[in-house]
Parts: sequence; structure tokens; C-alpha cells
Amino acid sequence: MRINQKVRYGVACLYELSKNPQGYTDANLVAHRQEIPTAYAQKVLQLLAQAGLVIGLKGSGYRLASPLETITVLKVMEALSADQSGVEHEGEIGIVIEQRVREALDTISLACLSNK
Repeated sequence: MRINQKVRYGVACLYELSKNPQGYTDANLVAHRQEIPTAYAQKVLQLLAQAGLVIGLKGSGYRLASPLETITVLKVMEALSADQSGVEHEGEIGIVIEQRVREALDTISLACLSNK
């Protein structure tokens, strides 16, 4: 399984926001610190806000909606997925594998990743 660039940028943005848990951080600053193109960081942060993972305040920036311990890799992937249709792999084994992968990704919090 390969994690796409949008998810990588999303995790980087969330990690940067976690450095200032009570305050808001401007998208441009997040982009600069994480070496992400500004327009891409802004789009990713907007999608994360729509999913409820971050809170955006016009003129102030973004902050985490909840601690990194409660945000899983699966939540980030779902928030940034281009395909929201829920189409599963054909065949029973494909469905079982997909469910197991989803269950595993739902146990990995971003806090675990930031400690490595």
C-alpha cells in the first residue's frame, strides 16, 4: 500500500499545528516550515477543516480540533481521499483485506508517528 502525497502533506500539516496546540497557525507558515507548496498546504488544511480535524479561523489560521492522540492515519486518509465513494475491492477476500487494513490504520495515531 502506498500513501499518496496529499496524505503525507496532511500529516505534515497536522504535525506542524500540534506544535502550537492552543493557538492558530497561518497556512503560509505551516507550508514554509514543512516545505510544502503554499497552495497545496492551504487546500489540504481546508479539507482537514471540512472533515473536522482542524479548526480554521479567517485571518488567524488553523489549529487542531483534537489532540494528535485522537487523530488516526485512517481519519487523515479518509479526509483527504479523492474517492469518497466507498467502492470496495471485488471478491470476498478483497473486502476482508481492505477491512483489516482499515482497522490497522485506525489504530495508529499521529502522536505515535511524531514520536519516531
